[in-house]
Amino acid sequence: MRERKGFTLIELLVVIAIIAILAAILFPVFAQAREKGRQTVCVSNMRQISTAILAYTADYDGYYPRGIYGVSQVVYHLFDLIYPYVKSPGIYTCPSYPAANNGMDWQARLAHRGYQSARNFRYFAYVPNYGLLNFDFCRSNVGYKRYSPPMSESAVPRPAETIAVIDGYWYYNAGTYWFEYWFKIDVWPRHTLGEVIVYADGHAKWSYHLGIPNGGPLLRRPTGTTTCTLRTQNPYYYGFHYPPNFRNPPRVPKTEAEFNTVDPHANCFGDHFGVPGTEIANVLNCPCGPPNNPYPPCPQNAYE
Repeated sequence: MRERKGFTLIELLVVIAIIAILAAILFPVFAQAREKGRQTVCVSNMRQISTAILAYTADYDGYYPRGIYGVSQVVYHLFDLIYPYVKSPGIYTCPSYPAANNGMDWQARLAHRGYQSARNFRYFAYVPNYGLLNFDFCRSNVGYKRYSPPMSESAVPRPAETIAVIDGYWYYNAGTYWFEYWFKIDVWPRHTLGEVIVYADGHAKWSYHLGIPNGGPLLRRPTGTTTCTLRTQNPYYYGFHYPPNFRNPPRVPKTEAEFNTVDPHANCFGDHFGVPGTEIANVLNCPCGPPNNPYPPCPQNAYE
């Protein structure tokens, strides 16, 4: 009787089929595990950012840092202001951000508009709630002269429900980066269709994109010129929806280029602005005054 020395073709095919089935089952599990690890890193980054924001607030008599402001040609970001309170600017980036260096290039974006950064950091992947961490361009050379008064902890009635910072994106729209317009930034669900969010009380957590806590009903509907259909129709402070070109099938962008197909003047993915329990539904967008009075009181129609 001849001794058998190997597998038959059928046996090999069966083994290959079993391996293929196991791979099809396990590879998505491995991918989910990797993304879960990235999400954990992102939550850790956001918690450190939150600690830095609260440390800044404690040092400045209970006033939150601004999200962005300018002096002449230099533009200061929230992450410049809290830089002395962080161990490394690497926490400003997100391991799930789909670009080199895990974030947007802040210095290059300003240089594209002819402005300068404070050079405390370069890459970032998170964006502020300008209703809370507000803005000031009254002393800047930008043409859009607007400001919002600094927000204090005592002026935030529900800090545990008030978004401070969130996974997001800064649009490259109409051929340039418009950093001075509050509605030019948006949420970006990068972690298994969810965002990591820091709240004003300091806690950070992941939320499913369609399950972001909405902050409750608006006390006052915006009276100024608003953008993004969600912000004009949403009866709550926060929310998410799909722009028309992302609805069939429902999906979120995978790249910056895909994100830039959305025009934020008319559409957006999410509304993360506003301070629940106040009249600030999105931002308080006040016109700057003359050099001798750069910060006049805000008119009623400044509540956008």
